[in-house]
Amino acid sequence: MKRVRRVYHGLVADWLIENSGERKGEHIGLIAEHLELAGRHELASDYFFQAGEQAASKYANTESADYLNRAIALVEENDLETQYKITAILEHVNDLLGNREAQAANLAEMERLAKTLNDPEKQAETAVRSATYANTISNYPAAIKAAKQAIQLAETARNKEIEAEGYLAWSMALWNQADYVSSQERTEFALNIADTFELKHLISKIYRHFGAIHQYQENYPEALRFYEKALTIARDVGDRRGEGMILNNLGIVAYYQGNVMKARDYFERTLVIFREIGDRLSEGHMVNNLGVFAHNLGDYPRSQELLKQALVIHREVNNRWGEGNALKNLASLSETQGNYSQARIFIEQALDILKQIGDHWVEGLAQFNLGDTLTGLGNFEQASEAYYQSINLFEKIGSQQFAIAETIPDEETRRSFLGNIPWHREIVTLYNELGYEVFPITES
Repeated sequence: MKRVRRVYHGLVADWLIENSGERKGEHIGLIAEHLELAGRHELASDYFFQAGEQAASKYANTESADYLNRAIALVEENDLETQYKITAILEHVNDLLGNREAQAANLAEMERLAKTLNDPEKQAETAVRSATYANTISNYPAAIKAAKQAIQLAETARNKEIEAEGYLAWSMALWNQADYVSSQERTEFALNIADTFELKHLISKIYRHFGAIHQYQENYPEALRFYEKALTIARDVGDRRGEGMILNNLGIVAYYQGNVMKARDYFERTLVIFREIGDRLSEGHMVNNLGVFAHNLGDYPRSQELLKQALVIHREVNNRWGEGNALKNLASLSETQGNYSQARIFIEQALDILKQIGDHWVEGLAQFNLGDTLTGLGNFEQASEAYYQSINLFEKIGSQQFAIAETIPDEETRRSFLGNIPWHREIVTLYNELGYEVFPITES
């Protein structure tokens, strides 16, 4: 009876393959299932792989992951090339879904396969993806280590695209640790390679990063120039994820420039894209931004709802930076509403995370929030210590800028350089008002 069923499933699969015509794509998953039940595992694996790719192209990520896992299970044990190809796509899908445990397992398997195959290009690809993964989970030292490894392997394999991606991943890790100068240097290395070899999708990512640099320096016209160039390229190459990220950046700039309605339009369009493509991590960032937006508009219930949604998503996808940032923003909302006890709980949880991942800039902001919260609770001595910790962190960030400033001989250029660092201006102004001299240069 079992043998008869196998024959039956094989006949159904063959009929679907031969008679589906142009609609064959609609039946790929069904064909794969019949082939598997018919015991024709090699062909079934191929069809499951096709079904997984097709689902991924439509952003049906959960369905894609299921098909791809079934494809891998049926691949011949000695067919390492096919195993690697399927695992690499599955890693990308799990990244979008925020399945970090599964993604880590995919990366470990890719590394094993690449080493067994003794393929420097596959090893380089695995290393650069590992760097991106480490950045996502806020493990910046691991990201830098993997990025350096990717660059070395890419040079051996003579793959300039992966080499440029390695420099960009390295830059992102440095940026998240507030090493802005070194970050910009690596970004420029990446851009030189991407320009030379016309790697358009990478150029879009790099322009977006340069836009972020100018945004942090409050040079909004220049930030907009880079973001708009990045957006044009992202749309040209069909990078929906990149398009969403850039629209989010444009929304932030619009908000800082006082164009509230335009900012909200950008944010809402961005959220639609991230939900459409199933990008849970980016969805979490966007929901967080909308929560901050609602807070600043005075819609506190909506803000609390959105920020708690963001917190849930970031915990779900194991993004420690996003979790810490959402907690910091919930603390700020509680403080605004006069609920200082709840604000303290949120901000202390945020600080625990931010200290672990080494994000000194957001940690500095959180320490300052803690100072405000403790002041509201009447704990003035503890508040003073929190403010002092905040200043120490910003001083640490600013010290590298001063080291560079000292090498600039022209005084006007030096002042302009320092004047384009918003956190420097804000902290110096604050401590001058308090009667302290924090930095050796204060004329900016």
